[in-house]
Amino acid sequence: MTLANSYWLIISSLRGAKRLHDAMLHSILRAPMIFFNTNPTGRIINRFAKDLGDIDRNVANFINMFLGQVWQLISTFVLIGTVSTISLWSIMPLMILFYAAYLYYQVGSVYHFDFVFCSFTCLTLFGREILIF
Repeated sequence: MTLANSYWLIISSLRGAKRLHDAMLHSILRAPMIFFNTNPTGRIINRFAKDLGDIDRNVANFINMFLGQVWQLISTFVLIGTVSTISLWSIMPLMILFYAAYLYYQVGSVYHFDFVFCSFTCLTLFGREILIF
């Protein structure tokens, strides 16, 4: 099982790195000439290497940790359901309540982020301090 998991993580990481590289290369090849005049070739190559290195080092570990947590959560619910089925009926309303709270606060945070992002954009566009409340 561990060998299959490791193989799948490595293959997925390689596919992700290939897709990112192809998308970055496609964007670079379609860039106007002024982009190459203002950005040195070394900086572009370093950016390619950094982004692909981040995928190689981090993505597989994050996916492995995430899947481990999901597996623990599922096994916990199965264990609770096996030992005490009545507990699952009390957990379901709580899960619905937490999901409703998540949706409520998620919408608020997106609105707040858009507001803050817009105010910073407005500050840069006009070149003077504008406080938006």
